[in-house]
Amino acid sequence: MGHETASAPRGAAFRDAAVLVVAARDAARAIAQTLRDAGMRVDAALTRDEALGLIGFYDFDLALVDPLCDGGAGAELIRDLVAASGGPAVAALAAPEDERARALAREAGASACLAPDAPAEAAAALLGPSDAEPGRGAAPDAEPAVGGVDPARFGAHVDREIYEGLAAAIGEEMMDELLTRVRADIAEQRALVAAAAPAADREALRRATHVLISVAGAVGATPLQRMAEELNRLAKQAEDEALRAAAAALTAEADEVLAFIGPR
Repeated sequence: MGHETASAPRGAAFRDAAVLVVAARDAARAIAQTLRDAGMRVDAALTRDEALGLIGFYDFDLALVDPLCDGGAGAELIRDLVAASGGPAVAALAAPEDERARALAREAGASACLAPDAPAEAAAALLGPSDAEPGRGAAPDAEPAVGGVDPARFGAHVDREIYEGLAAAIGEEMMDELLTRVRADIAEQRALVAAAAPAADREALRRATHVLISVAGAVGATPLQRMAEELNRLAKQAEDEALRAAAAALTAEADEVLAFIGPR
């Protein structure tokens, strides 16, 4: 499953809608990027607990959940969300041939089953027409920074409100686990960008920046997220020198974020 631009139209009904994707890592990344390409705003979670933490912090219009993810806890998450009042619409991610996943989704009360390799049009249909502007809710009152990060180190590289709001929502232990994964992902993709830049390997740069867009945004590393978005755009059309300059700026910013997170 690749990171290809979805064919769904960018209609006002779902432009900028907030969607939560809950699935295994590779599937979540690919689906999230497809939905972003279709004009939606997307967060991804790998487990039921991560998803519940994000839902407690943000207002989502739609949750797309693989019922088999997290050792089968995805089905339990669907059941939780269906039973809750005022939450997002809930649909399952299940291939047409995956009878077990679809059966679990139906039993849990999912409103629909979407094929994981083509979710954008179906998600748009589920969101339906709306005059309201979907968006994220306000962050709760900030708690002290957790995960081993000194609050004094916030500045130009990480948005303190986003970071501390997420930390307050998911708790110290889960935040520490999240930062460990985020640090590993940023370090890996930063290395891939640095390796791809000299030869202006556009496909490698697009793949790496797709991941960075999602990962950086998860913890409030907004400048890194924007640089990844820009480099991804430039990889499709810019001259090689412009591409290398943008890659150099991104790797420098990634180093700042890695220093902020600290060793794990």
